[in-house]
Amino acid sequence: MKKLNKEDILAASKTNPYTGDYVKVGISTCGVAAGAQDTLNVFEEETKRLGIKVDIRRCGCIGMCYAEPLVEVSAAGLPKVTYGKVDKNVALEIIQEHLAHGRLVDDYIFDMPMNR
Repeated sequence: MKKLNKEDILAASKTNPYTGDYVKVGISTCGVAAGAQDTLNVFEEETKRLGIKVDIRRCGCIGMCYAEPLVEVSAAGLPKVTYGKVDKNVALEIIQEHLAHGRLVDDYIFDMPMNR
């Protein structure tokens, strides 16, 4: 797997323009069976507790059932990414790293648009 550099991240940001900070949690049957409701609860509770301004959204199937719970995150200055296998601990890491400090959580990225 290629390590992303600053140019890669900037290129990915241009393919999916920023539309406001949001966290989208897949709450379909496969997501719920894998614990997505708990993941959603962590995002709602922790972002509120920490005062992080982000729109928490629910959506249906994101399409990678094997990686549920799936979470798409869009934050200013970073490409939109889809994180997979997001349990409570991973959700807390995404909140602290991606949302609070603007750093991607590389170990859990399952999809990120790139210019090819």
